[in-house]
Amino acid sequence: EDTSIMDAATKGALAGIPLVLGIVANIVAFVSFISFLNAILSWFGGLVGFPSLTFE
Repeated sequence: EDTSIMDAATKGALAGIPLVLGIVANIVAFVSFISFLNAILSWFGGLVGFPSLTFE
């Protein structure tokens, strides 16, 4: 049971921190993976004569 509005806000903010950190970690992992795939595609493009081959 919350005793005040500040207590409720604090508990709510603390409960949301793991969720936000999980979302941020997933975004970082996704961007890193896309960057990795882009580097592989660029490397492969260099092998076949298209060094500017990217996802962009």
